[in-house]
Amino acid sequence: MPHKRFFSSLVFATVATALSSAWHLPLTRPRPHITYNHRYVIDPGFAKQKVYNPRIRVESLLVSPISQASAHQRAGRAGRTQPGKCFRLYTEGSFKKDLQEQTYPEMLRSNLSTVVLQLKKLGIDDLVHFDFMDPPAPETLMRALELLNYLGALDDDGNLTQVRALT
Repeated sequence: MPHKRFFSSLVFATVATALSSAWHLPLTRPRPHITYNHRYVIDPGFAKQKVYNPRIRVESLLVSPISQASAHQRAGRAGRTQPGKCFRLYTEGSFKKDLQEQTYPEMLRSNLSTVVLQLKKLGIDDLVHFDFMDPPAPETLMRALELLNYLGALDDDGNLTQVRALT
C-alpha cells in the first residue's frame, strides 16, 4: 500500500461542486492564514464554467476545457513550499492546439441584471457607453434591463423605482 504521506499531499484540480456534500463543505470552507503544502496536482484539463444564454434567460454550469493560463495556475499549486509535480491528463499537443490562451471573461458569460442594478444605484445611466473592461454584448444588457423592468426594479424609462431606490 502506498505511503499515507503521499496521499495527504495529493490534490486533484477538479471542481468541488462535483463532489458529494460531505466532501464539498470541508473543501470550500474558507481557511484564512493556511499555507497548503501540495506536492502533487493532477490536472484533468476541465472545469465547470458558468454560462448565461440571454435569449432563453438560463444560466448553467457546463464542463468545458480550461485555458492555458488556468493550466499554468494549477501547475503552480504544486510545490509552493517544497518541490512538487503537476500531472496533466492531456498531451502537450492538446495543450497548445486545443486550449485557449486565456479564459473567456466571466462578465461576458453571466447574467448582468445584478451589475446593471448596481450601476443604476450608483447613478450610471448610460450603460451602453460605460467603460467596461470587457464590454458585454448589447443584447445581454437589453435582456438585463428587460428583466429588471419585469421585476419592478426599473420603470419603463429605465430609472430605479422607488422601492429599489431605497435598498
